[in-house]
Amino acid sequence: MLASLALLGYGAYQWIGAQDDRDQVQALEHPSTFSGATKPKGKAVSRLGPDMLAAPEVDLSIPLTRLGLDAAGDFQVPDSAEASIYSDGAQLGPDQRKGSVFALGHVNFPDGSFAPMASIAKLTPGSRITTTDSDGDREEWMATSMKVVPRDGLTPDMWSLGGDRRLVLVTCAGEINASVGVVTEFTENLVVIAEPVPDDATP
Repeated sequence: MLASLALLGYGAYQWIGAQDDRDQVQALEHPSTFSGATKPKGKAVSRLGPDMLAAPEVDLSIPLTRLGLDAAGDFQVPDSAEASIYSDGAQLGPDQRKGSVFALGHVNFPDGSFAPMASIAKLTPGSRITTTDSDGDREEWMATSMKVVPRDGLTPDMWSLGGDRRLVLVTCAGEINASVGVVTEFTENLVVIAEPVPDDATP
């Protein structure tokens, strides 16, 4: 199966004011890469409702939905206040042992301000991530790698039903492609990989 990523940004970013915003602009336009996290960093979320993704270290908390592909074969993406789990990929749940849970979301709101998923650009090796499924059952993850890929650089292993258990987070990054005219298209995607926190490391 081939699937491409629908637009994950709505327009030119609008950044005014705080240094944190300027730092995040730089992180999204020139994302760093990392790998090799060996232990989780930060504390688990104490309370979290069903269908949620949270990373306290970067102030990320976002509801999750489940979506598939549209008629053109692109991943469906919810509005900017949510992220989606690809419905034909691996799913969340503590009884799941294999496969890649593929979660994607817009990088900004229609007014250009940052959407919650933009915060994944600030994750660092070992950053703790918590997810909950529709029953509220939780899984703990730690970020282990980050990479930037072209818009057509997403690969089927990122939503595979088999292989090692992992969480794949995706949003847009890079520059805006001016060649597409009035339609906003970012040139790259930011991909963060997280692996399950070992049982003996979960508080």
